Amino acid sequence: MALVDKRQDRGIESVERGAPPIVTVFRGPDGIYHARCGRRIEFRGSRGGLEFDFYCLSCREHVTLPEAVLTRIPDGPSAG
Repeated sequence: MALVDKRQDRGIESVERGAPPIVTVFRGPDGIYHARCGRRIEFRGSRGGLEFDFYCLSCREHVTLPEAVLTRIPDGPSAG
């Protein structure tokens, strides 16, 4: 699958072809979760409009995600 996303207004062109899987985080019912501990990570801000900074209060670890991966974050394990 090839996805081409051209954003002319900001001069950004991202092309996704066979992108590696995202293993550091997963999408949960109320936000983004840290894969290492399974806890929700807190949004802290953005850098240059290209990356988003999160922080895991449980692991005390900084997590940076590029803007382009936000739509590809996998769903986490379902609560059951």
